[in-house]
Amino acid sequence: MVNSILTNYNSLVALQNLQATQQMLAQTQNQISTGLKVSSAKDDAATWAISTAMKSNISNLQQTSANLSQSDSVVGTAVSATNTIASLLTKISTAVTSAESPTASTSLTSIQNNIKSYIAQIQSTIDGSSVNGVNLLNSSGSTQFLASVNANANGTTTPTYINLAQQNLATTGSGALAALSSLSVQDVGSTVLANVTDSNQAVTYAPTVAAGQVQFAYTDANGKAQSIGVTTTAATQANLVQQLNANSTFSSLFTATATANYTAASLGVIANGATATFSYTDSGGVSHSVTTGNTGAATVANLITTLNNTAGFSNYFTASSDGSAGINIDANNAGIAAGLTAGALGGAAVNGGTAVNVTPNSGATLNGSITIEAKTRAIGASNTIGALSGAGVGGGTVTGTTSTTLNFQDNEPLSLGQQFALTYNTNTAAVAGSTADQKTVILQVANDASGTSLGTNSNGDQIIAVNSAVVTAFNATGAQIAGEFKTALLGSGGSGNTSLETIAGTSDFDNAAGVANRLGVAVATGSAGAGAGNSALVISATGAGTQLVSLTPPATNYSTLLNTVNTATNTVTTYGAQLGSAQNQIEGQKTFVDSLTSTLQNAVSNMIDADMSSESARLTALQVQQQLGTQALSIANQAPQNILSLFK
Repeated sequence: MVNSILTNYNSLVALQNLQATQQMLAQTQNQISTGLKVSSAKDDAATWAISTAMKSNISNLQQTSANLSQSDSVVGTAVSATNTIASLLTKISTAVTSAESPTASTSLTSIQNNIKSYIAQIQSTIDGSSVNGVNLLNSSGSTQFLASVNANANGTTTPTYINLAQQNLATTGSGALAALSSLSVQDVGSTVLANVTDSNQAVTYAPTVAAGQVQFAYTDANGKAQSIGVTTTAATQANLVQQLNANSTFSSLFTATATANYTAASLGVIANGATATFSYTDSGGVSHSVTTGNTGAATVANLITTLNNTAGFSNYFTASSDGSAGINIDANNAGIAAGLTAGALGGAAVNGGTAVNVTPNSGATLNGSITIEAKTRAIGASNTIGALSGAGVGGGTVTGTTSTTLNFQDNEPLSLGQQFALTYNTNTAAVAGSTADQKTVILQVANDASGTSLGTNSNGDQIIAVNSAVVTAFNATGAQIAGEFKTALLGSGGSGNTSLETIAGTSDFDNAAGVANRLGVAVATGSAGAGAGNSALVISATGAGTQLVSLTPPATNYSTLLNTVNTATNTVTTYGAQLGSAQNQIEGQKTFVDSLTSTLQNAVSNMIDADMSSESARLTALQVQQQLGTQALSIANQAPQNILSLFK
């Protein structure tokens, strides 16, 4: 080898070796500091590309796992809710069964309140089963839950889903459990009708009352004739009513009321120390006027006392409070009441001296009357009301006219298939005291126009449709329901349903009361008889030869109630099972996604992660190489100095 001072070959070689060692040392230090043997495309382009794509897939899978956790919460909440609802339905079923006990009649209201509470809890559970605005129990349709994001060979990704149908379990509207809202262990008369005495038999009498014994006849629940005796102490209908209601046997079965002949609803200002004048016209057209003494305190109560203390008034009439700011004036007997026409109450004591019209309560002419109404619903089957007799009612027998009223309420619809049984007689003269001529008509809520004949039942009773499209609507008014019943009995013409005429060859019903051999059928809308906000179907037997035996609302069908609860339970448990299966699928998919993510992460690690043990040993070796390379370069750099020694 030539010794040259221009070129130090050994130094160049040593330098190249040292640079190579330093480069490898830098690479090793980078792998140790980053933990990656492939941290960029320059390290290994193919491996970097593959690992980057795999990292993207791993990121998608990790987000899918998070989504599945949220989905599990949504479905799990719904599963928990269906468990709660199923438990509440079991309680409802138990309550319905308990209502069938023969000793439960006195606690039906409490049982019904419990059922309503359970139904409210069901709806509350449904409403509360929401996770971040997602509720599977209050709407229909379907929901998709992301199951995975799959990478294809060409690099594209495709999502897959778990599909779950939603179920509207609401207890209202179109909800699957809406039938529960009308579930009742009480009879229709306790729920749909406004008054507890609706459909009971009521008999109206017009007796001439005297002081003395009065016998009231009735038939008990066993069909045995019974009689209750009372003694009147004054010759007024009001006193007879008072004595009847004071009798414990009578008051346990019946209620007696007197019909006020006149009402003065507003008396204006009552003056102190002034006189009042009551004017009226009798049946002969003769006008009368009675003036009281001076009133005391300026109150309605004091005016009533003043009137009743005036002989010319109290001999014929009795004044009482109407329960508000007015007064009622009753004729003391039917003889006085017959033919009375509108009167007036005036004088300085009343309304600043301006007379107040006194309005008849029964039309242009008045007939004093009392009404006795049974407290039980089963007219005809028990407590049939008979006649009044004895010295207290003139010594003879006073018979009355029967009627019954169904006060239907707004927004209290009937149910399809319910039946009302009307038993009556329009030919009582044929066989006196016999039931041979009694007839029964079944009024059934059906999918037909009101009045349509539905044939006969096993007893041969005619079944007539009451239009369900009207009477079962959730917003049906009392007037609409009562009107459909009237149409069912009278037909569209109002003078008899031709379907019913097949029973006796002639109509048994009329839209006017008092027609011989026909029951009167009318609708009283918003009247005193119907009650505030209600509408009454009034059926009366005031015509000659007529008798109203019974009008029985549909009894509670516990089998139907239990079927309703069982149907609801099946709906809830079926959907609960679907939710449980979906939850298992979601949890299983999450386990798979998490496992797949771990596998892919391990694969990427094997591809790009540095082997720290190997790199540590390599670092030590390269550091030694670096030191040796540095020394070799130093030695090689000294070679030119050795050439100078040749020239000394």
